Amino acid sequence: MPALPRSILHLGAGLSVALTKRRLNRPDRSLDAQEKIYYRLVRKLAETQQGRDYVIKARMGYDQFRSGVPVKVYEDLLPLIESAKAGHEDVLWPGRTAFFALSSGTSSGRTKYIPVTEEMLSHFRRAGVQSLLQYGARAGHAGVFQGRHLFLGGSTALEPIGPDPKQPAFAGDLSGITALNLPAWAETHLYEPGEAIAQMDDWPAKIDAIAERTLACDITLIAGIPSWLIILA
Repeated sequence: MPALPRSILHLGAGLSVALTKRRLNRPDRSLDAQEKIYYRLVRKLAETQQGRDYVIKARMGYDQFRSGVPVKVYEDLLPLIESAKAGHEDVLWPGRTAFFALSSGTSSGRTKYIPVTEEMLSHFRRAGVQSLLQYGARAGHAGVFQGRHLFLGGSTALEPIGPDPKQPAFAGDLSGITALNLPAWAETHLYEPGEAIAQMDDWPAKIDAIAERTLACDITLIAGIPSWLIILA
């Protein structure tokens, strides 16, 4: 889908911020929303291998779910994660998982592969837009959409994994995976530091390149790990 013209983006952002402000002023419906999301997630989970292992049903109540599904650590889920990495479908979530976020493994001293599903990426996109709109509603204007957004994250260069080249899976930094899956309009009109710099994994060189590229930009939003942002500043 092609990106929207920038003028339409600004017009739509202003209208959406106004609608978001009106919605935030309505009476709270958070409990109803949480219950709706809970049943949608349980219905999805019931379609997976993990759901079948714990006899999860589509309309299972929260108390029944809490008592019947134990809390697990990464090592408990490792066989299912390895199955998903091998390209098997409907393991931890419906469908095939093509992305895995790498964790440093500070709790157990080993690298962890965290499944990142298409539905999770879609949620990230919606949540990112909602965060911008709610900020605009609190600020009273849509100025955050007028400039560029600098995301100081990990490299977007991902490592191919999995045994089947016809159904490849990729592993890398979660922020890099997210940056590769931005909406077209955000990538075109908002996203910095651009595709080439985002792929760099040499951190000092990347910082220099970002500073040079964005020095003359109107940056209206900056996001990243605080310690990284301090180095950039």
